[in-house]
Amino acid sequence: MNQATSNQAGLTSRMRRSLGATAAVALLALAGCGGGGGDDEEVICVGGCPAQGITEVDDSQKAKLLSSAVADVARTAVPSGSYTGRVVAGLSGSASFTGHSNYTSGVSCGSNCVSSSHDTDVTIVFDRFRVARGGNSVVTLSGRMTLTDNTANRTTPTTSSSTGSIRVQATGLAARNEITSSDGRTYGQDDVVNLVLQSAAGASWSGTLQTANGSSYAF
Repeated sequence: MNQATSNQAGLTSRMRRSLGATAAVALLALAGCGGGGGDDEEVICVGGCPAQGITEVDDSQKAKLLSSAVADVARTAVPSGSYTGRVVAGLSGSASFTGHSNYTSGVSCGSNCVSSSHDTDVTIVFDRFRVARGGNSVVTLSGRMTLTDNTANRTTPTTSSSTGSIRVQATGLAARNEITSSDGRTYGQDDVVNLVLQSAAGASWSGTLQTANGSSYAF
């Protein structure tokens, strides 16, 4: 190999090493951006994260998280019995219930068979109803919702089967789901939504959510 060819080969090798180092730095910068580093960096996280704080719903994971929080709070708050304008107080605010919710259990359905069933059909009016959910979440709701539950279960010594579903529907519901991270930071979702949700007995919520700006999400 002559001197000119040797010099060119050396230059090419140095350029490749330099380009490789530049690419590595670029990848590290992107990783830092996604991880929520400094205040001037763009934070990218699907479903929300402490670095984002409280945001509107802008992806399907946030839609599902907010919908599940809303439905769980509504279902838990429903009182037993029949009523018109039954008021339930939250940490602050209140919820007014009209309709009925009955649960029957221990009913014989044959030899070594026991059944249970729900019969719920209520309309709920939330007035800045604020309640805790789990160990690190607080949910606040304002607006009107309907909830029905016709789930039933049959159990024998060898099998267990469920039928029916729980349905939640709301239009123009103001919903806020505040989550506190392990290091004390608050994040979550806050939006005005239309939603239609359904859950089989013991299953997670599925359905659709539409935000105030017209974006729709299915999950």
